[in-house]
Amino acid sequence: MDVEHLRKALKLTWLNYYRTNRAWLVRLGIWVNYEEARRPSASFILGTLSVAEPELIQLLPLVVDLNANPDRIVAALGLNFNPEDELEALEKSIARRAMQPPPKMLPSKQQPPFEPALIPVNQPVNQPVIQVEATQPSHQSASRPARAKLPTKTPTKLSPKPDRPTLDTAQLSSQELPDRI
Repeated sequence: MDVEHLRKALKLTWLNYYRTNRAWLVRLGIWVNYEEARRPSASFILGTLSVAEPELIQLLPLVVDLNANPDRIVAALGLNFNPEDELEALEKSIARRAMQPPPKMLPSKQQPPFEPALIPVNQPVNQPVIQVEATQPSHQSASRPARAKLPTKTPTKLSPKPDRPTLDTAQLSSQELPDRI
C-alpha cells in the first residue's frame, strides 16, 4: 500500500466532499482548533471518509489499535488543515497550471501514476449517455424507428451521499451544539 498515494487520495476526496457540501458544513457545529488548524472535528472527517474511501475502511481497524485518538489519526493521514485554505490554494495552483504553456518534451512511453483530481462542482456524476443508432432503411422494414443503444455498465466509484450525517451531540459541550432554527 502506497501511503503517500492514500494521503493524496484522502485529501482530494475530503476536499471534494467539503466543496460540494460547503453551504451547510460551515454552519454545522463541528469545527475545532487542533494544532493551530481550524477544521471540522476528526470524528466527522473520519466518518465521512470511511464512507467515501473504501481503502480507509480496511486500514482504520489497524490504525485505531495503534492510536485511538481521532485527532492524531487525522493528523497522521495528512488531513489536519483548514479546508477553506486548502481549496483556495489548490484552485490557485490549478489556475496557474492552466495558464502555463505545456512543456516541450517527447511523449513518454511510461504512464504517469494515477493522481486523483477535484471533480468540477457543476459536472453531473455518473449520468449515462444514450447514443442513438441510425438504422439503414431496408426494403423489408422501411418504417422501423431508430433504436437507442444504452451504454454498458462499468464499475464506478459512487460519490458520497449528500444526506445530512447524524451528529452525536452527547459528546459535545453546550457551546459546540448546533443552533436549531
